[in-house]
Amino acid sequence: FTDPNVRCPLEKLMGSNIVRLTDREYMQKLQVRIYEDHLEMQQRRMLDREAEEVEREKKLILEGKLPLEEASQQLMDHPVFQVSRLTKKIIEEKRSKMKPAFSVTSSHISMYEEDIAAREAEQAAATTRSSKDLEAKARQCKIDDDEPYMFSQEVYDKMKYESPLVKQLRTLETVEEMYEMADKIIGPLRTLKKRQHCVE
Repeated sequence: FTDPNVRCPLEKLMGSNIVRLTDREYMQKLQVRIYEDHLEMQQRRMLDREAEEVEREKKLILEGKLPLEEASQQLMDHPVFQVSRLTKKIIEEKRSKMKPAFSVTSSHISMYEEDIAAREAEQAAATTRSSKDLEAKARQCKIDDDEPYMFSQEVYDKMKYESPLVKQLRTLETVEEMYEMADKIIGPLRTLKKRQHCVE
């Protein structure tokens, strides 16, 4: 009981720091007060946690991460949310009173159908004209079957230059021969020696 962490709560509960261990009535009274103090602190912690949870929900709703309908009753009575409910109600009433800006009638539908029919007729005429034009152009640009390529083989070979060593590499069959030819084409590969660290 000489420990300051014990003496301070004892003075707060019993009004003095003198402990009478042999007094049964005093010890029972101390036990009851310790139990009541524990319950009071527990209740206070629960209320603090409830308040923190309400604040967390309020923050989530204001950020738009939680819908207002899922809020607890405490939050529904909050002035901010009451104002938002009232504004939604007013907006819905005004929308229901407003007339639609554009109403579709049967005359609009018939005009629309006529317009579609005219466009389809124009497109059909254009496609027949364009297909005839394409056929005429194809006849003009027809390539002879005897000469299907635009370049002769000699011109193509000049344009696509390939080293004689590379051509020879393509004809080789064994891996050893390929490596020897690769050494001739690229040159021998050199590896760097690892640096030797000097030890002091």
